Amino acid sequence: MKLEREEHRLSVLANALHPALRRTLQQRQQDVAQAGARLSLLDPALVLQRGYAWLADVHGRAVTQAAQVSPGQQLRATLVDGSLDVRVEQVSSGASGVAQSTQRS
Repeated sequence: MKLEREEHRLSVLANALHPALRRTLQQRQQDVAQAGARLSLLDPALVLQRGYAWLADVHGRAVTQAAQVSPGQQLRATLVDGSLDVRVEQVSSGASGVAQSTQRS
């Protein structure tokens, strides 16, 4: 009698396990898909498509601040469809870009 109860209990648990595993797997697949979608938002190509450029010095180091460059310095601007070699004519600092400036003489 006890063996039959345990067999029945085991059968009930086994039958419940498959749907539970299926739900867990579906949830994990959804989590991975959502993480992939969030990760794709960080794709630099998408940023370039919105009109931004990646600016680097001649050594390939990112230029993120005006204070990193000086007039006459050569830089490379990477755009969505190619790149440009550019030369700095003037450096402006400050939030508006007009607070202080240095022009090439």
